[in-house]
Amino acid sequence: MYDVILLPVAPGGEANDAVPHAASLAERYDATVHVVSAIDTVAQTL
Repeated sequence: MYDVILLPVAPGGEANDAVPHAASLAERYDATVHVVSAIDTVAQTL
């Protein structure tokens, strides 16, 4: 059903709750988990 699971993460604790769920799905469907994190570099330079 799934070959790749995309797990977006942001600063904060929400990702900690999603990791076990993504791992469980990946194991069930023999899929790969890709973790993606993005930051706003423009906001950091202002």
